[in-house]
Amino acid sequence: MNILIKYFWNLVIGSFIGFIVETLWCMIRWKKIESRKGLIYSPLIPIYGLATFLVSLLKELLNLNNSISYFLLTYLICAIVEYISSIFQEKCFNTKSWDYTGMKGNINGRINMFYLIAWSLIGVLWCNTYEILINAVLKIPFINIITLILFIFLLFDCFISFVAAKRQKERRQRIKAKNTFEEWLDKTYNDKRLKKVYANAVYIR
Repeated sequence: MNILIKYFWNLVIGSFIGFIVETLWCMIRWKKIESRKGLIYSPLIPIYGLATFLVSLLKELLNLNNSISYFLLTYLICAIVEYISSIFQEKCFNTKSWDYTGMKGNINGRINMFYLIAWSLIGVLWCNTYEILINAVLKIPFINIITLILFIFLLFDCFISFVAAKRQKERRQRIKAKNTFEEWLDKTYNDKRLKKVYANAVYIR
């Protein structure tokens, strides 16, 4: 059970750090505060959590213990996760939240070899500190109960975020709601609301 809780918090903390990094980058690069969430309700970006989880897991399985290996591992994992996530978003929702087309070092506009260097440097820091962060969380009183409640909430958040974005794609394709649930989605998670949540998502026709 402890190992499951450990990796769950690895995902959550990594997703939250990703949200903070993206928000700060938007403030610095574009001089504005803009939602960079990957989920409707939670201040999380799941692809960051997936990347940090995989990096942490492989670091332990491969028994890596130096910064060079951390850097190379993070570079590879981030490249794969970002590339696949870009394809997933386009196929499922007909949107894209990043596009490196026209920039040096890009591959199909989905990843940028130079940006990956920055993520890998952050990955080195992550590999050297994540156990301290997670062990601190595990010492919180009633952490098992807190974890269970958060897990259930995030399951709901992931589900509603997925179906709301999927239904938005259908609305853009002029597909009418087929049942009361889809009618509820259209009313509760309309285009205006989703635009505020996914402010940098661009629709692809």
